[in-house]
Amino acid sequence: MPSEPRVSLMCQACFRWRDYRLSALPPEHACEKCGLKAPVSAEGRRTEVGAVKMCFACGCGHLYVEKDFSRAVGCLVILVAAALFLVFSQSQGALFILLGAAVVDAVVYWLVGRRTICYRCLAEHRCFPLNPEHGAYELGVASRFSNDAQKKGGQPRDQA
Repeated sequence: MPSEPRVSLMCQACFRWRDYRLSALPPEHACEKCGLKAPVSAEGRRTEVGAVKMCFACGCGHLYVEKDFSRAVGCLVILVAAALFLVFSQSQGALFILLGAAVVDAVVYWLVGRRTICYRCLAEHRCFPLNPEHGAYELGVASRFSNDAQKKGGQPRDQA
């Protein structure tokens, strides 16, 4: 059963993240840390089937889709598999450790959903139907918005 759509917004001043359920999305995002307020709206920013058409935070139409999985957890799985492989490298079970890690990776890949992310403000839109107009991350598109992020010092949550 899919969970309720959610939006994660980053304060553009202090970079603190805040999650909202779509049903409880306020008309403006007020940062708990610094008090900066920014308008938020889902009205007119979704397709007829409910997919995200424009960012709810900044209204930007440049969005991309990626797997909704923590990079830190992914790296931990790889490090544990590598460590176990090195510990058992002298036995025949070492190859089964790598095979097991590959199977776990494949299962997680198919089970984990996708999130839509705004290139401009990095807002994350989760559990919405996918919009076929939004593809994978493109460096060329991201470079158009990189000056904004560098000036503000922002970065995605998994890299913070």
